[in-house]
Amino acid sequence: MRPHAGQAASDADTLRAYVEGSIAFYDTASNSCRPDFAPRTVAIILRDLLAGALLRLLGTPDLDVDGYTRELAVLCLRSVELPS
Repeated sequence: MRPHAGQAASDADTLRAYVEGSIAFYDTASNSCRPDFAPRTVAIILRDLLAGALLRLLGTPDLDVDGYTRELAVLCLRSVELPS
């Protein structure tokens, strides 16, 4: 989602890119989730995690944003990756 938003020229374009990127992600992710997870449930959980991340960013001025982002991404990926 970020690559789309990073190319935006205005706040409105950033919002549009974020929404479009989110929908595109959910559309593709629904086909690659573990078989024991319902894609809609995973999408809702991911959205809730992102909402929580926003609250954390707003409420924690000294947050290690890069570390937080990295760990959250790893957590999300590991929760849905197919076992090898």
